[in-house]
Amino acid sequence: MPESTVSADATALPSRRLFLSAGPAAAVFAALGAAAAASPANPDQRIFDLIMEMRAWTSKANSPASDEDTTAFCCDQQAALFRLLLQEKPQTMHGVRALLAYLIEEISDYLYDGATISVMLKSVLASPAMMA
Repeated sequence: MPESTVSADATALPSRRLFLSAGPAAAVFAALGAAAAASPANPDQRIFDLIMEMRAWTSKANSPASDEDTTAFCCDQQAALFRLLLQEKPQTMHGVRALLAYLIEEISDYLYDGATISVMLKSVLASPAMMA
């Protein structure tokens, strides 16, 4: 039988090329997986992370077990995170909604003055999501 023809009852065998390419292909897919894990799927993830961390510090500050020094430290941490949050510009409407919801939450607790709230609203309005 010529080499280019295959009988009907022949079973397919894996080629040597398949085995040789399996190693580099596995390395490529592993690198792609690592790159995907390193870059957040949500461009506003930092906003959500900052808000969650601020809420955690607020909760710890308001804990009955917190003494005056602990409460002061927690409030300082929250203020530092809030300054970072003010620098973030939401990239999506989901991020805009998260910032506005957090702003409403904080206004209801009277934690920030009008000037700080104004800065946050300017950040939201400067968001690319609002420009679209």
